[in-house]
Amino acid sequence: GTIDDPQERQSYVDELESNSTTLTSLVNGILDLSKIESGTTHFTYSDFDISYVCHDMFDSEQTTNNNKDIQYVLELSDEHLDVYSDMQRIAQVTQILLKNAKRFTEKGKITMRTERSDNFAKVSVIDTGVGIAENELDNLFQRYFRTDENKSVDGTGLNLSLCRAIIVVLGGEIG
Repeated sequence: GTIDDPQERQSYVDELESNSTTLTSLVNGILDLSKIESGTTHFTYSDFDISYVCHDMFDSEQTTNNNKDIQYVLELSDEHLDVYSDMQRIAQVTQILLKNAKRFTEKGKITMRTERSDNFAKVSVIDTGVGIAENELDNLFQRYFRTDENKSVDGTGLNLSLCRAIIVVLGGEIG
């Protein structure tokens, strides 16, 4: 049959669109992760200042923030943190980490920090969100992992495993 009420019809369209976006994200995540793990993804290495990339991703995420109860703080290192890596993949990882922080922080603060740690550039995303139980930390970067407390929040459980796969290929650490 047909739906005569325009509001009801729009409600169904919105739900279909949302489910379509979620499904597309899931399929793309699985494909991306599989390609990285199988070694068939091409990485493009160049020299760049990682703080520059973090600043861009931070500004982008802060601009799209509609929650006035979240304060964004950016703490960039005073020194240049030049790295030889894949700039687009570093941007992808920082964007995922910031989006995750936003997803699980209803009120409080999200901080992105860059600093030198020994001979490495260190990027941290710190939030005052719901957090993760100590006994679940080991599973945090596993495919499809979602904490029991956060199952109601939209997501596929793939993003952090994708981050880990990217950072491992790039020769870094995440945790």
